[in-house]
Amino acid sequence: MADNGNTPNAANGQSIPRHVAIIADGNGRWAKQRGLPRTFGHREGVKALKRTVEAAPRLGIEWLTVFGFSTENWSRPAQEVAELMGLLKSYVQSDLARLEREGVRVR
Repeated sequence: MADNGNTPNAANGQSIPRHVAIIADGNGRWAKQRGLPRTFGHREGVKALKRTVEAAPRLGIEWLTVFGFSTENWSRPAQEVAELMGLLKSYVQSDLARLEREGVRVR
């Protein structure tokens, strides 16, 4: 069997990618479409990211790369940038030790 970069998923026998990359984008638009503040969308995005990070190993994903903040984000309103940085700080403080124990590398 040729190596296609995928690994079998024990749950359903289907091949899944060994490496998945996520670009966290659109959370502000998601919130705006629902009449909510953009920051609410960012907070919901962090919750979704946590679920994804926890599920990845169970699904057999070996590497998960998440791009959470691009250089273009610095041009957002200062309050929104502060909220995004606060979310990152909160996530790191609450989850970093556990993530490190599980072999996750945060850069």
